[in-house]
Order: sequence, then C-alpha cells, then structure tokens
Amino acid sequence: METLAICIGLGIMAIAITVAVLWTVEKRSALNKLKLRQPKHC
Repeated sequence: METLAICIGLGIMAIAITVAVLWTVEKRSALNKLKLRQPKHC
C-alpha cells in the first residue's frame, strides 16, 4: 500500500510540474506577443 501511495504522489507531482512549466511557457509567449504588438518607437 505504501509503495502505491508513493507512486501516486510522484505522479501528481510530475503532473503539477508539467502544468506549471506549460503555464509559464504560455505566459511568456503571451507577453512576447504583447511586446511585439506594441510600436517600437514608444
């Protein structure tokens, strides 16, 4: 039972890390798009 709980915990952690990484990447790309849209002479 303990090994199963550890496996589930590691799986949840891995999913959480993946989601966090994907979220930060999406956020950065969105910020870059906003920067590109803004006129450069400002």
